[in-house]
Amino acid sequence: VILADALRHNKSLQFMSLGRNNFTAKGRKAFSTLLCNKSSIEETFSSNHTLECLGSNDELSVHHLLALNLSDDKRAMAMNKVVKFHLSELLVIMGVKLLPNIMTTLGAKQKDSCHEQCKRDLLSAMFSIVRNTPALFQYVSADDGNQDVFDIVDG
Repeated sequence: VILADALRHNKSLQFMSLGRNNFTAKGRKAFSTLLCNKSSIEETFSSNHTLECLGSNDELSVHHLLALNLSDDKRAMAMNKVVKFHLSELLVIMGVKLLPNIMTTLGAKQKDSCHEQCKRDLLSAMFSIVRNTPALFQYVSADDGNQDVFDIVDG
């Protein structure tokens, strides 16, 4: 727990060998929180995005979180973690009108700086947005004073 706390503000250490240690459940939780503190958007954004390998990843059960850090663009990694773990909060905070901008940012800005797992996570986030916000795929026609809503998907 002390080691995980000490690494909270780490901006340079990428690799550590922690194999053959007997981590308790409390120690595993501390490293999981270090890599991605899911308690709030701000905490997730400020989690450690530098560590990429801890030696024995299976022992700590954080391999999936370390994979999120495999990119040179650490700001993009922070944004990806926020989207992955706080998508519903973002939709409430930012609203449906900003979703096209969010989708553009997810799809375009980060496509070259992401590891393959990151790209899959981004596509999954985009799919979740599309699936949960059908208003994005409707338009209103105002012919002759009548307002009709058409689903673009259904035609």
